[in-house]
Amino acid sequence: MHLHLHPREHLLGYWHDRDMAVNGPTWIGEQLSAWRDCGVTRTMSFADLAAAYEPIDAALVDGQVLVRSAPDVRLRVIRS
Repeated sequence: MHLHLHPREHLLGYWHDRDMAVNGPTWIGEQLSAWRDCGVTRTMSFADLAAAYEPIDAALVDGQVLVRSAPDVRLRVIRS
């Protein structure tokens, strides 16, 4: 994968615990190295991200994220 970030763009990347279990202990290091090679300079946990934008009231309902309340900021969702 080739991805280059503009210095002012934000990217949200995530993985599931299962990814780490299936792919072994070196997998996360390889992913973080690849992200760094693409220009990522900072990472944070989902809990820290959610706290930065609180209050967000959201739930997973029937496989869809239902956002009941969120700060007045534009959210972009990009699905591959």
